[in-house]
Amino acid sequence: MTAGAPSDESSEATPDGAALAPWEAALESALDRAQREAAATAAGGGSVVVPLGAVGDLVLHGATVDGVGVRADTLRWRPAATPRAPLGQRADAVARHLAAPLGGPLAPIEVDARLNRATLRTPLPALRRGRFWHVELEFDGAVAIERYRVVAGERHREPLTLTREQLRDALEGLSEV
Repeated sequence: MTAGAPSDESSEATPDGAALAPWEAALESALDRAQREAAATAAGGGSVVVPLGAVGDLVLHGATVDGVGVRADTLRWRPAATPRAPLGQRADAVARHLAAPLGGPLAPIEVDARLNRATLRTPLPALRRGRFWHVELEFDGAVAIERYRVVAGERHREPLTLTREQLRDALEGLSEV
């Protein structure tokens, strides 16, 4: 499903009463639509595509949406413009900007300037019950976020869950990279 392009005006507000930026209103509208459609069809686990205007585009693969947040296999965000900063700087910035919304630190574990890709993960000391975040940063600035769990020495992908506020905070941070 695809949400419409964001409008320039928004009458929606955050729980604390602050007005939403146009991209935030587009995100909320798309999540509300996905929630209604899933409830109407008793389906879930599809892809939710959200054009966010100047902020970029968001795709939630394997997504289930409710009034509190989202559960997805993969969150993929692509910026509206390709970043100009060097890959190592972008990887450090992504780690900084995602730490709070994801609930823990991230660290670049591989930065390959030749391939123009970087991988970030939750550092070993910060693992909780074997769970960690895995983030891929691509040449065009796209960011893919997944959640994993280590069981008996093997890693298994598991759905990531984010509240709507965490998702907005993550996208706001990524748009600043």
